[in-house]
Amino acid sequence: MKITPETKIPFTTYKGTKIKNLPTKLLLWMVEKLINTDKHDFAIIAKQILDERDVEDRLDDAATKFLKEHGIDMPVLKPKYRRRKKK
Repeated sequence: MKITPETKIPFTTYKGTKIKNLPTKLLLWMVEKLINTDKHDFAIIAKQILDERDVEDRLDDAATKFLKEHGIDMPVLKPKYRRRKKK
């Protein structure tokens, strides 16, 4: 099975959630704990998502700084990575 950011995670309390929608804290855990296991593909994708989020955060910070320098006080909206509610 090929693991992608669209793959639904088959374990943890987030079972059934797409990997790309997992909270940062869980992605960090996956990278740390799963890299040397049979689930290492999940760790690799988690690292890719974390890297993408880091780039997005830096772009958001740069955009906010640019807007403030030009007299526009408007926060850049960031996506929410929320914990899935238990059913």
